[in-house]
Amino acid sequence: TQMSLTRISAALGPITQLLFGLSLAFFIMYGSGLVTRGVISLGDYVAFNSYIMVIMGPILSIGRVIEVWQRGIASMGRLDKIFCEMPEKGVEVQGGREAVVGEEERGQAEKAKHARKEKATGKEKYTGKEKHARKEQYIEKVKNAGKEMCTVEKEYTGPGEEAEKEKYQRCKENVLDGDIVIKDLDFAYPGSENKALKGINLVIKAGNTLGILGKTGSGKTTLVNLLLRLYEVDDGHIFIGGKDVNHIPLDVLRENIGYAPQDNFLFSTTIRNNIEFFRPVYGDKELENAARMAVVYEDIMSFPEGFETVVGERGVTLSGGQKQRVSIARALVKNPDIIILDDSLSAVDTKTEEEILKNLEKVMKNKTGIIISHRVSSVRYADNIIFLDEGRIVETGTHEELTSRKGAYYTLYMSQMEQEQDNKELCEV
Repeated sequence: TQMSLTRISAALGPITQLLFGLSLAFFIMYGSGLVTRGVISLGDYVAFNSYIMVIMGPILSIGRVIEVWQRGIASMGRLDKIFCEMPEKGVEVQGGREAVVGEEERGQAEKAKHARKEKATGKEKYTGKEKHARKEQYIEKVKNAGKEMCTVEKEYTGPGEEAEKEKYQRCKENVLDGDIVIKDLDFAYPGSENKALKGINLVIKAGNTLGILGKTGSGKTTLVNLLLRLYEVDDGHIFIGGKDVNHIPLDVLRENIGYAPQDNFLFSTTIRNNIEFFRPVYGDKELENAARMAVVYEDIMSFPEGFETVVGERGVTLSGGQKQRVSIARALVKNPDIIILDDSLSAVDTKTEEEILKNLEKVMKNKTGIIISHRVSSVRYADNIIFLDEGRIVETGTHEELTSRKGAYYTLYMSQMEQEQDNKELCEV
């Protein structure tokens, strides 16, 4: 693991230098005695000390080489895990295109995956020559994978743009309309016995907006992850327009859902590419409208390069609020049937939040919306609000209904109102 590697790396250098220091101190004391007794000459003594100092550098370098080697082994293990990973259910990637595979082929692929895992765990014994041959095969495999990725990239940057546009149009023709229905949904993350969601029953009417509130870890993000099929659930629990979400093609499902996640990941490229998501299927007018709706257009145009401004890794050159708004613009530019904002307004000020919500109200006409937030102000105008606690829906209703009940929602609302009032008083002072 990374922690083990860090511990070993931190200890290796000091230990090597300590051993060298001890050996040098020992020879200085012991060698001086040999010179005094006439066993060795003074020139031999000085020469030997010089040799020790000369070889100290290379031996310390060996320690650094071992550290680099360990990092390489760890990286190779992570790459091998990715290469052995199976595509999502019902989808096989071939040459950059998606094709549906049958259960029989999928079963064979699963067996092959388990076989590779057994080899990776060292259950099979190999001789030195066999290990060298397997290493060469792995290196060749990595090189071929790199060539394939370069080929796919060329398809998207050259003539492949037309294919991308055709795929985009095909996905947009399959509209995700109708109610979103969730029935008796329980879910636990793989490898965990604790359920993240318990007995969720929910109906989101087509064209309505749902607000989701709750404490950290209450299952808010998990719920939308299941809607996007980032994790698999059994049939018969999640429906969109009467269709089981597991039976909707992934490209159609995700193309028609605009999702602004919590982490707001931005790439080290231009703002245009970050909004387009490297898919040149949108015109300048569409990009501008999406940026205006997300209230980030003025910020973008304040940069010398405008939409061609290159942001750093993870958008380091932008503020937290700007990154969130660029992520919202990325979700809106697709003009999706369903819009999901996962705590995407947490880093913006109250005034900007109100402006964004007003714009979203216009955008979400005849669209289904889901807004996840820790702040009541972000969801108070939603058609329906649910309050999650430990994976369960504990309250549901409109803002007025929930405040009149004086339950968990009312407690959160009052605490935030008091905090906001205290902040105003501090500003006045």
